[in-house]
Amino acid sequence: MSFHKIASWARSLPDGWPMDRETQLAFDFLDLCMELDPKKRCSATEALAHPFLSQAEEDQLLDDEVVFG
Repeated sequence: MSFHKIASWARSLPDGWPMDRETQLAFDFLDLCMELDPKKRCSATEALAHPFLSQAEEDQLLDDEVVFG
């Protein structure tokens, strides 16, 4: 999935769209990983330490069935 598709999807969400903890972690993770300025972008080590990945239980947040179109 391209940066543009993800950004378009995120912008299409209505204001006040309720986000649970997992969704907030996912948005924060994507924001860190997709930072355009390489000096501000997280490293691979930092990305792996992010709670979205480090606190995820197997199959809890990461879905093997995700299909990117």
